[in-house]
Amino acid sequence: MSPSVSRRRSQASGAVHPEPLRSTVLLAALLATLLAASYTASCADTRAMPSGPSVVLIVVDTLRADALEIHGGTPGVSPHLAALAERSVVFDRAFTPIGTTNPAHASLFTGLYPKRHGVQWNGDRLDDRFSTLAEVFRDAGYDTAAISSWPRLTRHGGLGQGFEVTQQELGPWRDRARRRSAEEVVELVDVWMSRRRDSTRPFLLWVHLNEPHSPYPVRPTVSSAIEESSYDGSLRDGATVEEFYALEGRRLDPEERSVLRALYDGAVSAMDDAVGQLLRRLRAGEGSTGLVVVLTADHGQLLGEHDEVGHGWKIWNQVMHVPLIVNHPDIDPLRISDPVGLIDLRATLVELAGLTADGGDGRSLVPLMNGSSLEERPLLGQVRRVAEVGGENGELADNVWALVGGRSHHFRHDGLLVFDLEVDPGEEQPLPPPEEREMRVLTEMVERYRRLATTEAPADAIAEELRRELEDLGYL
Repeated sequence: MSPSVSRRRSQASGAVHPEPLRSTVLLAALLATLLAASYTASCADTRAMPSGPSVVLIVVDTLRADALEIHGGTPGVSPHLAALAERSVVFDRAFTPIGTTNPAHASLFTGLYPKRHGVQWNGDRLDDRFSTLAEVFRDAGYDTAAISSWPRLTRHGGLGQGFEVTQQELGPWRDRARRRSAEEVVELVDVWMSRRRDSTRPFLLWVHLNEPHSPYPVRPTVSSAIEESSYDGSLRDGATVEEFYALEGRRLDPEERSVLRALYDGAVSAMDDAVGQLLRRLRAGEGSTGLVVVLTADHGQLLGEHDEVGHGWKIWNQVMHVPLIVNHPDIDPLRISDPVGLIDLRATLVELAGLTADGGDGRSLVPLMNGSSLEERPLLGQVRRVAEVGGENGELADNVWALVGGRSHHFRHDGLLVFDLEVDPGEEQPLPPPEEREMRVLTEMVERYRRLATTEAPADAIAEELRRELEDLGYL
C-alpha cells in the first residue's frame, strides 16, 4: 500500500444517509447483540517469549478531537502529533462510550460498554472478574507498565489490573492527592525504561497524561495572544477548576470563548511537547521488536458550546468525539472515516500483537487499517446523571447517545435530539425525529442498553484523600 493513500468513507456535505430500513437493520443487529450479551475472557496462560511488537498506549485526559491540527485545531498547537499522524493510521471519527475518565478507561481495557462492566462514574472500581488488556498482554509474556498522571486510576479505580509496574513503584509523590505533570510522567517512563534495560521481552506501556483537564493556567505558548487581546475579564489570568466550572450555564461572549480556547490550546501544546519527548525516548531505547504507538483520549471537553463547560455529565459531540492515531511500523499511513469506538481498541491491539482474546462489545480495526472494510454498526454512549426533576436527591437517569448512519441521537431525560454530524459537527441544528419504524427500533435498542444486566461494580470507599482528588478535578 502506498504511503500516500488516503481513503475517505464519509460522504460529502450533501450526502444521502442510509435509508430508514437499512438503519433499522443495523439497529436490530445491535439489539440482538445486546440481548445475547455475555463476556468470557480468553487469554494466553503461558509466559513464553512473545514475538509481537512492543505497544505504547497514550491516553490523554480531556482531549477533544478538534483540538488537534489534523482535525482542524489551531495551527502550531500540536506539531508532534501532526507529525505522528502523517506516518500513521488516523481514525477521523472515533468516539468514547462515556465522558468520564474511569468508565472510559474501563471500556478501553475490557472492550465493554459501561453498562456491561458496571463502572459508570469515577467512584466505581473495575471488578477483577473482568479481563483487561494488560492481563492479556501480561499472560502472553509481555512486560506491562502503567504510568499515570492521576494515581487514583491504578490505586482505586481497578485499572491497574495486569500491570506489573505502576507509577507508585517508580518514584515518590510530592503530594499524593494531586496529579503529576506531563514532564514528570515522561521522567517516570525514563526510570522504567532504565530498570528494564536488560529485558528482551516486548512491553505494553500505558501512559496517561492530564494536561488538557482543568485547571488552565496561562502557559507561555499562548500568553502573548491573551495579552494582546482586548479581553480584560477573569480568564485573562487563567482559570482554576472552580473558575472554569463557574462558567457552566453562561452564554460566553466571543472574546471569552476565544480566551478560554487559548487557555485550552496552551494545555494541549504542553501535552504535545511531552508526547514528542516520550516518543523520542521510547524509540531510542526500543530494540528489534519495533514499536506500535497508539494515541487517543478518554473523552473531550466542552468550552462554552451549548452554554456548557466540562465533560462528566455531557453527551455532546465535543465530549464524545476523540482522536485516535495508530502508528505501526508495517502499516502505511491512512485516513479512515468509518465510525469506531474506544471499545474497539482492546481487540485491535490484541490482534496487532498477534495474540487472542475476547473483544467484548468491540471488534478489531485491523481490517480497516489494512484497506478492507467492516460492516457498519451503531455505536452507543451514555452519561449517568441526577435527573433534573429530582434535584440533587433525584433518581439517576441514563442519558444515552447513539450514532447511527452518521447521525447522533441524544436520548435525554427531557426528550430526543438528533443531529447530522457530517454537516453539523457542532450539533447546533437539530433534525426532525426519525420515522416511526426506525424510532421504535432505536428506542428499543436504547432501552435495552439502559436495562443491561450486570453486577454493579463495587463503589470505592471514598476516603478523604480520594474525595479531595475528585473535588480538585471538579467532580464533586
